[in-house]
Amino acid sequence: MPTRLSEKKRTRSRTRRASRELESAYARHRAGDLGGAEQAYRRVLALDPGNAPALSHLAAFEHRRGNLESAQALLSRAVESDPDDVGARNNLGNLFQALGRPAEAQTQYREALRLEPSHLSARYNLGKALQRLGDLDAAVSCFEDLCARSPNDAGAWVALALARQDTGRSDQAFEPLRRALAIEPRHPEAHNSLGTLHVERGEFAEAEAAFHAALRCDPGFSPALLNLVHTRRIHPRDADLVARIEALTARKGPAGEEAADLHFALGKAREDLGDFERAFRHYQEGNRQRRRGVRHDRRMAEKRAAAIAHDYDADFFLHTAGQGDPSSRPVFIVGMPRSGTSLVEQILASHPDCFGAGELPNLGLQARSLGARPSKRILELEPEELAALGRAYLESLPADSAGAARVTDKMPANWLHLGLAAAVLPGARVIWCRRDAMDVCFSIYAQQFTHQDAYPYAFDLEDIASEYRCCERLMEHWTRTLPIPLHEVRYERLVEDLEGVTASLLEFCGLPFDARCLRFHETDRRVGTASNWQVRQPLYRSSLARWRLFESQLGPLRSALGHAGAGG
Repeated sequence: MPTRLSEKKRTRSRTRRASRELESAYARHRAGDLGGAEQAYRRVLALDPGNAPALSHLAAFEHRRGNLESAQALLSRAVESDPDDVGARNNLGNLFQALGRPAEAQTQYREALRLEPSHLSARYNLGKALQRLGDLDAAVSCFEDLCARSPNDAGAWVALALARQDTGRSDQAFEPLRRALAIEPRHPEAHNSLGTLHVERGEFAEAEAAFHAALRCDPGFSPALLNLVHTRRIHPRDADLVARIEALTARKGPAGEEAADLHFALGKAREDLGDFERAFRHYQEGNRQRRRGVRHDRRMAEKRAAAIAHDYDADFFLHTAGQGDPSSRPVFIVGMPRSGTSLVEQILASHPDCFGAGELPNLGLQARSLGARPSKRILELEPEELAALGRAYLESLPADSAGAARVTDKMPANWLHLGLAAAVLPGARVIWCRRDAMDVCFSIYAQQFTHQDAYPYAFDLEDIASEYRCCERLMEHWTRTLPIPLHEVRYERLVEDLEGVTASLLEFCGLPFDARCLRFHETDRRVGTASNWQVRQPLYRSSLARWRLFESQLGPLRSALGHAGAGG
């Protein structure tokens, strides 16, 4: 009995000492003695390993140092110790986001909102996680709810505008931005977002004015600097702009997304000015910064592509023959990013009977909903269930495409999901865009994509080469096995023979020839991809063999591509 009482006394003593140390830590923290505060928090944990406040504060220290994995482990312990700590759950979600794990982030945000529905930060963060997961309609709903709860929050209106823009509803994005600027006229992100909407519509003068407005609000706002550089070609007369970006880059402060913006902006500017060696160094550093928090396993990606080819074989298509929805409206434009998918869509969308829907996540979301092995699940479905999947895809197409005989979906990565497309939409067509291996891989490396999760391989030359080889192998498999028509378009041939390639494209799509397709750069439509500037220009040859300008730096890429790189 005395031993048990002694143990209780020791526990009470440790608890009191931990409480005193925690108060000391708070006091040091408030006084700005961060080193002393951190040591005190660690003393708290030595006495009370599950102390949630100490764990949360130490996680913040680790986060500031860039030790994201350590911070996440500490916060996970804090949440385990105190499951009702809404702030800790929200912060843990933020760490999962920073680590490139949006699904786990979403779980934490939802739990925080279950505990405290009025927690606005968790609602905002949930919307961002849903965007990264590709659940765009859910993200829009989340931000609409946030705006209803916090109508005077300019940032909430900007987030809603961006989410609507992601879904292709750009016309519905202007009003939230006007609301944001009415609340906060000097909101740099609102001005910048307004500029990106103008770029999508081909209104480059208006876009440039909006980017300058953002920079008047915040001269160092990196997204606006990046967008400004990409709005047009940079000339020697832009020396002040380039010097301004270089001065920001030289500071010790920029890191992560901000540093990536600045380095990609300088890469584009230096390439335009013909300083290719410095341009490549900036592309390298931009990619290094962007790669933080992005998880990509090259070998797993290769295994995934091989498994898809194995699962969707001739027997699979024999089993699903005659099923699905027979609509001939969908045209899937696939291939590697930067392979000409936007250009091909712009040409087709210039035809009065064809609607260009842009990059739709719909097919990928359907594949994800079917589980880890969609092919296995498809084989378990009844014919009416396959037809329902096809109808669901068709119903998810933009409402303003309703009168079009053909609707293009140019999500490049749909090359992974063509087996599903053929099973549920047997009347669909596929256009495979191809480009010189060295050119397409370097173009990916030199491009900062808006959503880095969409292309997690894009920040490393060997990863890009691996993805290119996967795409080629799987597309060759589809060429042999798909029961739906597949048409190949070579970017280089399109540049050399626009009329001939366009005529073949239209014939493949079952559309009569229309000369407006040859004047694709005059077509007034939204283009929400990285190629939105290029498709507003007549065809030009300067993009051919672009990689040779950087030949001395691209030896590793050429080696990684093997035979494909040797052809460049």
